Amino acid sequence: MKILLARGAVYGNFKNKEELFLALIVSRWKPIVPPLKAGVSLKEQMHILGETVAKEAQARRNQAAAATAFQLYVLTHEPMRSRLTKQNAASYRRMAKELLKVVPAKELPIAAEKFVRILDAMTTGLLFTYFQTPELITKDIIITAFEAMA
Repeated sequence: MKILLARGAVYGNFKNKEELFLALIVSRWKPIVPPLKAGVSLKEQMHILGETVAKEAQARRNQAAAATAFQLYVLTHEPMRSRLTKQNAASYRRMAKELLKVVPAKELPIAAEKFVRILDAMTTGLLFTYFQTPELITKDIIITAFEAMA
């Protein structure tokens, strides 16, 4: 079923194309939040993260084209890239604080904020490589990649 909206209906609800894109991404591409557990080793935490990413890879495969289109848009529109950089920086700070609630800083191989940035980059890379070649980027490969971070 197609729903047709007049341009005025769209821009009456969104200031510009960037606002529309962000609303779509926020509603369709939720952050991957693993159920980390206090008191378990970093390797087990990374196993949990790997399991969660592998599950989400399968669930999000039908959204791969739209997510890729968004990435391309960000790459070619500096205001959106700048805005996303600021949003991601705030997200990384929050993620680092959450990680430190379940993993002591001394158990991390590097500072928590750098660690979560790397985990996010790995997640994105693994997701998109899985979307392209699911036969090669299996659940086991995804889990192993995160466990190697421990």
